[in-house]
Amino acid sequence: MRALRQFISDLVSLYQWRRPIAIITWLPWLVAVAMQSRADRIGVGIVMAAVTLFGQGLLAAYSLSLRSRMITSDDNYWTVEVDGTARGAISDAEYAAMRERAAFSVSTYLRQTVNVVGAGVTFLHWLIRNIPVILFWIALGGLLLAPEGTVVAIKTILVAAQTDPERLAVAIVQFLLPMLMSSAALGMLFLYQQFGYRNEFRAAWQDELRRRLDLFPVGEIILTRVENQQTVIADERRAYRAFLRQRRGLAEAAASAAEGAAR
Repeated sequence: MRALRQFISDLVSLYQWRRPIAIITWLPWLVAVAMQSRADRIGVGIVMAAVTLFGQGLLAAYSLSLRSRMITSDDNYWTVEVDGTARGAISDAEYAAMRERAAFSVSTYLRQTVNVVGAGVTFLHWLIRNIPVILFWIALGGLLLAPEGTVVAIKTILVAAQTDPERLAVAIVQFLLPMLMSSAALGMLFLYQQFGYRNEFRAAWQDELRRRLDLFPVGEIILTRVENQQTVIADERRAYRAFLRQRRGLAEAAASAAEGAAR
């Protein structure tokens, strides 16, 4: 129950302080619902709404974690390395501020949306050009692995093309759609850079860091520092999980203290 109250509190803070971001993060829900048939829109809308609210809760908690680092005055500095060479240093508070501006800027979300759409169009163009090649290798693989079944399937397709072409077209679409969707998922997962996709949120804070330290606009940026006599790389997920654990521990301690005082 305490976790639910904390989640609702995070959501309220997002809509209170980051309302444009809260509104724009409903865009995937709108697209998903618009793509469904009328009969499926309610179910898909409910599921996507739950997913959106959960994601917004995580986003709000991430904002709080960044803000807690921004107001912390300590000697935590990151060494900025470009292609393995040290080029300067920034404090963790300044790094968190850059992350916060990148993650909660409407322009960054708009650029990411445009980039995803552009990468998707490029991938579809590539897929359309390569569908004949994909079908050829599917047929060839079928002939090598299961020749009898493949020959029967080819004969069935040829007969259906002459007797019931409309039904054949529907069957082909039903067969190709999962294949195209899986190909799209695999292509964007492993070959996304070839289609022009880039993480605009990462690019935003790195561009600000380059301007801050007057770095060249090219080169891989890595932030490192020494902890317990070991060199560690900046890991936002680790810092975020540490913030959640710390907040949960403080909440449990406060609840225990309240129970003790009540007794």
